[in-house]
Amino acid sequence: MCKLYATLKVVVWAMVVFIAACTHAPLPTGHLGDYTTLQPQPPPCLTVYVRYIPPTQPTRVDHVVQVLPSQWNADRILAPAEEKELLEYLDRRFHLYLHRFAPQPVIVTGSRNLEFFLEAGAAVTRVRLSITRIDKGTAALRPFLGAFGLGATELQIEGTMEDAATRQTLARFARRTRNAGLAYGLMTPQSVRPQFCWKIALDETAELLARYVVLQLKTPPAGWDAALFPKENAAEGEANSPAAKPPS
Repeated sequence: MCKLYATLKVVVWAMVVFIAACTHAPLPTGHLGDYTTLQPQPPPCLTVYVRYIPPTQPTRVDHVVQVLPSQWNADRILAPAEEKELLEYLDRRFHLYLHRFAPQPVIVTGSRNLEFFLEAGAAVTRVRLSITRIDKGTAALRPFLGAFGLGATELQIEGTMEDAATRQTLARFARRTRNAGLAYGLMTPQSVRPQFCWKIALDETAELLARYVVLQLKTPPAGWDAALFPKENAAEGEANSPAAKPPS
């Protein structure tokens, strides 16, 4: 009987955690235009809703990603300094996860001058994220009923991927989540602050969106970066040449 009770307790607690931090289909905010074609992605991006834009010609992605500063397109319910803090946090976490998940070294830049990459033969993917929906929830409910999803904050992130040279949109994506400030499945006093809940949601969303972007990256063609890093490529070539290897 005790084992059955313990099992039921674990199941109920798992359901509570799932409800408190669940994601929902994105709400139309007007940022992406048509939301009816957004489709949930398979793991590891199951809660990222994406609309693919068929290219007129095959595009090549050489692991050069231009991440433009995130924008605020939600209601103005925060002070400008608070909005800036959330946008900068989103950018930092997105950059971190891009580097972490890329199977090979990826060049991530915020520079708007990418002529030297394009001239070297690299196709640059431009990514921009936007916070398009935000809700403070009810702070008084979260410490007591947040585990049941009551009083949870809400956050929606939308973004686009486009080819930097042709300005052609490659994909559009969105993710909406509700968060009550649970840390490792437990309520904390910090859950009263909506900023704490939003940052948890931003970190989780940045991770999933970075996974999605990395999955779109194709293997760069051999020698594409020779014009950018001639010394490094020459040194690598000498090291791998038969003359550089000692006789066996």
